[in-house]
Amino acid sequence: MGSKLKQQQDQSHESLLHASCSQVGIVQPGFEELAEVFLTDQEAGEHLEPYFNGMPVLDISCEVIRGYVLHRFRQGADNDQVNSELLSMKRMFDRAMATVPPRSFHAPRIPVPDEVEAMRRAWLKSANNEGGW
Repeated sequence: MGSKLKQQQDQSHESLLHASCSQVGIVQPGFEELAEVFLTDQEAGEHLEPYFNGMPVLDISCEVIRGYVLHRFRQGADNDQVNSELLSMKRMFDRAMATVPPRSFHAPRIPVPDEVEAMRRAWLKSANNEGGW
């Protein structure tokens, strides 16, 4: 139940931020614009960019990132690979927000390693019970 509440809070925060930026005329970059400047791990970029390129930064929610994690599991990535890619993504957003002026006003909540492990266990259980996701 706690994770459901956290998801609702994340979605509410993201919706409010999206509306606030739109009202004051702040144009948020797309993922590829931030990746070009701030994503320093080329190997992580090879997996992140095909999935996220074309998405406005404000549309990259925790739910979208969960979809990415499951996508990578389906491709055969292990927890360490996924966690490394998510860490690179987090660093990219942190760097973009730390510039003056900020290149982004939004950094999605990135799942931590324990959450990635729990997603993998759930995915494996579902794959075993239903023949895959």
